[in-house]
Amino acid sequence: MPDIFANTELEKQKQKEISRFLRNAPIKAYVTGHRKPDRYRRHEAFLASFKDNKELLLQDSLVAKGLARVLTDGLEDDCADHLLSIEETAHKAQAGLWKEAAYRVKKADDLHLSAIVSTYQIISGIASSVHRKIDGTSYVNFGDNWYEDFTISLNKKSLQSWEARNKFLDDLQNKPIYVRGWVEDRGGPLIELQDASQLTVAGKNESLNGAR
Repeated sequence: MPDIFANTELEKQKQKEISRFLRNAPIKAYVTGHRKPDRYRRHEAFLASFKDNKELLLQDSLVAKGLARVLTDGLEDDCADHLLSIEETAHKAQAGLWKEAAYRVKKADDLHLSAIVSTYQIISGIASSVHRKIDGTSYVNFGDNWYEDFTISLNKKSLQSWEARNKFLDDLQNKPIYVRGWVEDRGGPLIELQDASQLTVAGKNESLNGAR
């Protein structure tokens, strides 16, 4: 969960929620097995507390209250889907960070690269084309100019992961897409897909024009 808020009130709410949660002893940590420890040998973990014989996750609470967005990297598919479902509810309710312009869903055809490069974003748009290269790299394009318009890239492994859960990547053409991840500057804005949960097709009854 990548959010450290410039909005001091949101940051206070987040820290208050974490403190409240940690006071509900005992606390149990579930270390994610797919990610290596960082340079300081710290592991990412889910924190759980127990109340009335019911297990409560800190991450669930933060996402539900709009005090964190979901970073799907390294999560099991079921876990990612669970958290994304909670996030969707918070998003629709405009809870917490979802009221802030900086964290709203960005439109692929209205991106300002200098404002979003090296930040974690959720971006929506209509995929204009899909391009597969001989080396196994694939691209989902959101405009005719590949050097300026928004693009999603997938290496061979992430492509196989996405197509194992979904259909062929080529079927995304002219479809409304949601993608989340860290924005890179590759001439234009680009998100490199690390796992399948980052890229979803919007529901048939969902309007991207209303994305916030």
